[in-house]
Amino acid sequence: MSRQINTLARCYNLTVAGRSVDSLEGIESIALIPRYRKFMKMIVGTWLLKTNQFSRYYWNLADVRDAAQKLDGKQFDLIIANDVETLPLAFRIARGAKVLLDAHEYSPQEFDDRRIWRFFAQKYTHSYLCQDHLPKVDAMMTVCEGIAEEYEHHFHIPKPFVILNAPFLQHLEPKPCGEHIRLIHHGKAIPSRKLEFMVEMMEYLDKRFLLDIMLIEKNPDYLKDLKSISASNQRIRFIPPVAMLDIPKTINIYDIGIFLLPPVNINYTYALPNKFFEFIQARLAIAIGPSPEMARYVHHHDCGVVSRDFTPKQLAYELNRLTVEQINQYKQNAHKAAQKLCFEASEQILLKHVQELLTI
Repeated sequence: MSRQINTLARCYNLTVAGRSVDSLEGIESIALIPRYRKFMKMIVGTWLLKTNQFSRYYWNLADVRDAAQKLDGKQFDLIIANDVETLPLAFRIARGAKVLLDAHEYSPQEFDDRRIWRFFAQKYTHSYLCQDHLPKVDAMMTVCEGIAEEYEHHFHIPKPFVILNAPFLQHLEPKPCGEHIRLIHHGKAIPSRKLEFMVEMMEYLDKRFLLDIMLIEKNPDYLKDLKSISASNQRIRFIPPVAMLDIPKTINIYDIGIFLLPPVNINYTYALPNKFFEFIQARLAIAIGPSPEMARYVHHHDCGVVSRDFTPKQLAYELNRLTVEQINQYKQNAHKAAQKLCFEASEQILLKHVQELLTI
């Protein structure tokens, strides 16, 4: 999101309303309160959801009311709504302005692997946020072709355009692979991502391979468990996370970026995350499971291996077959792909669509 904000601020008079806007120098910023839930509010909220009083539930949210109050009376030509949960608010403050939706996930099934979300929130998200509001947006963007096609098919709307979650072009060179093949995974410690699969994978890899794991402590207990099950394997290390902008140059010393993500929900099925493009910008070979969106780019640019399934053993089989020469070639191919798979390419797409909306 910060990349889009900086791009638009160069070309337009931009106002940003959000919960973390302190560092937006030179941009008009409106700080909004974080979402919080008092016990009685939660009880009322769950009752409203289960009785299908979706509009009442939405406008009873403290952060939504705060945003509506602070944005009331302001005039805009275009409103960019950040995910579907901001759409009702966007239309209330639009007053004839165009609305562009930035959908980072396929929201109607975002957490459908969680029973409590299906019970309380799925109908609200599908019927109220999406079915009632998506047909009214003037344009929509999302992060990959698969999610764009899901929205188009299920809600009968024009296909959203795609803005990749890619960093700016990094001026780096591939490092030759040495005697040891250095693997890296970075991201958040989230249990549903099954990061223990990559730990298990190391049991099947030959002694050439070393794995470093760099995680943000999203779930401290889960991170502790990962470190515990990894403790007996001296070829696995946990290293401190670095700032997002520093990731490509930090991991440039590695050989292969690893991400084995079982498709436990639709958004994991269509995952095309930041880390994938950070691997590319770091000029690494890539090793993944058969996630269709990531696999599309790996095959097209011939920059790594795609396992036949999501088991640790199968991905290890693909890695064990690699020679140093193949890895170095994949890294060279990633170097070529980095020129196209960067935010500079998506930036032009974004500016084109914004300009079209403003001139209609």
